[in-house]
Amino acid sequence: MPQDIALAPFRIAASKPARRAYVGTVLFFLAGLLLLGLAVVAYVLFYYNFIPQVGLERVVHLQFGSGNPYGFASLGEGLISQQAYDVYVHLDLPRSPPNLEAGNFMLSLTLISPESITPPATAPSETDVLAHSRRSAILTYASPLVDTVNKVAAVPFFLLGFRKEAEKLDVRMMEGLQFARGWRNVPRSLRLEVQADKMIQVYSARVRFVARFVGLRWIMYNHRIISFLSGTTLFWLVELSFSAIAWLILSQYITPGAQPQPIKPEPGGGATIKPEPDTDSQTDLSDTPRKFPTFSRHSPLQYPMPRSTPAVEHDGTGDEDEEGEDFEGAPVAEEADDEEEYEAGMSSVGAALGSQPTDSGVGTSLSEAAGRALHRRRG
Repeated sequence: MPQDIALAPFRIAASKPARRAYVGTVLFFLAGLLLLGLAVVAYVLFYYNFIPQVGLERVVHLQFGSGNPYGFASLGEGLISQQAYDVYVHLDLPRSPPNLEAGNFMLSLTLISPESITPPATAPSETDVLAHSRRSAILTYASPLVDTVNKVAAVPFFLLGFRKEAEKLDVRMMEGLQFARGWRNVPRSLRLEVQADKMIQVYSARVRFVARFVGLRWIMYNHRIISFLSGTTLFWLVELSFSAIAWLILSQYITPGAQPQPIKPEPGGGATIKPEPDTDSQTDLSDTPRKFPTFSRHSPLQYPMPRSTPAVEHDGTGDEDEEGEDFEGAPVAEEADDEEEYEAGMSSVGAALGSQPTDSGVGTSLSEAAGRALHRRRG
């Protein structure tokens, strides 16, 4: 029908396999979202552990008194092994007459091992030194005329506090410094010393480590968005792969396949076949015993269960059945007194035969028996 054809897609969509597919799709989608969130967290953790701190800066408080100014600073765990660093010293110096007269001066930077037991006030021993460098520095030269013009032009800024008569020096102390693997090879403190013939006046001093990235670290740091998408996708695919493998392994233990049971052979060599019960057999009406009414003064006709009848031998006496058959269980009809009683009996027999659920065989036998009884009576 057209209505059945129109509703067929809806029945298919609402069938049990379709509902199973819907549930599986929703579960797969939720699991994918969960694994995607885990992939994002994994990439962020990997980024902050794999990419070191780009610029590590420490302030050095110089000590003045006897000898050259010096100072110590702790590095903590900001540096990592097998990573190249450029090391700079930033000095904020006033353009004072003593500094201008000092000319060139030396900066000495020493990186100290974490196992050092040397007191901070003294210079470390050679066994505790992981890296050492000495570089020269000097204030920028300016002629008296240029210096005077610059000061006169910057007087308003000097008065308002936007500028001051100072200069900042950036001195590169080390290039591409790399530490060997192991925590003992990574410095945990440093010592900075300003060496000059005359006392140098210093506003502040700082030491900065700048990481020089190469390879994967350079890509992840300089192309963060592309690296984030690529790394998250890679982590997600790996998680999906391992989840699928784990699900296949667990499914083998949760729903094992049915093992076929072997057939035990009989001692004779063949398998026993159990016969199935015959359910199609029905009771044959011809094999059912029946009783039929006869004349009022005669016993009723009985039809017993049939059994095998031996062959009838003819002895020539003329008492055999005219048709050559013997009807077992049927009583011999006696002669009636008159014709009316016989006809009444035959009518009652006919009524009983018509009301009983007998088959054609029973009716034929009774008719033949009644015919023989009538023949004998008339004879």
